[in-house]
This record gives sequence, structure tokens and C-alpha cells, in this order.
Amino acid sequence: DSKDGTRVPYFMVSKEGMALNGQNPTLLYGYGGFEISMLSSYRATTGISWLENGGVYVLANIRGGGEFGPRWHQAALKENRQRAYDDFIAIAEHLIERKVTTPGHLGIRWWIKWRPSDGKHDCSTSRLVQGRGLSSSTIGHEAIQ
Repeated sequence: DSKDGTRVPYFMVSKEGMALNGQNPTLLYGYGGFEISMLSSYRATTGISWLENGGVYVLANIRGGGEFGPRWHQAALKENRQRAYDDFIAIAEHLIERKVTTPGHLGIRWWIKWRPSDGKHDCSTSRLVQGRGLSSSTIGHEAIQ
């Protein structure tokens, strides 16, 4: 569950028989903007390059996207934009709690469209993950619109 108690679903794919020992290299991807739905699909590069070599791929359905209609999208607009970040962090924490991965084995890639109301952009990946036991060396992508 996210910080406000909302259940945030995700898709996870791994090689059959993966051990839940926290040692699995995991890539968590999320996109929360423009009411665009992120649905599970197969990409050969992910399958061959990542999964066949023991990696885990997770697709987060964070608020701001369109996976569950306009209300899901609108729940992370404007003053509620932090919800998209909280959703993404909650999924990362859940993967760690389930022993899918550990902070040192977790990489993130995310696109969250956001224009702060004050015109300043001060949200960095390291600020998002510090204090949550997640690696500050993970990579995030932000696009200001």
C-alpha cells in the first residue's frame, strides 16, 4: 500500500523458480503521467538480456497513469503529485519486504511528469530514496513539462 493506504498494483516477471532470498537484481520501472496506461507486454531485450540472466523486471502502475481510468490519473495531479512518488517508493519497499530484492540489488527507472507550482524542480532520485533504505545510486528520470 502507498503512504495514504491506496493499493498500488504492479506486474512482476522473473525466471521460473526464482528464489525469494533478496539477492535478485531487480529493475523497477514506472511512468505516472498524461493518463497513459502501462500494461504488461513482452520485450525481447528484457526477456533475453535481463530475465534469462536472473534479473527481475517490475512494472509499477502508479497514480497519474491511465491504468484505472480518469480518477486514477487525477489522484496524482497538481498538489497531489507526491502520490505518484509515494506509490513508486511503496512498491520498491514491498519488493524488499517480500525478499525479491534488497536496496543494493534494486535499480529504478521512472518517468513522472511534473511541473512544480513554484517553478522550481528540487526532487531528485537520491532525495526520494534516502532514508528509506534504498540505494542512492539508483537511476531515475524526471521530465519537467
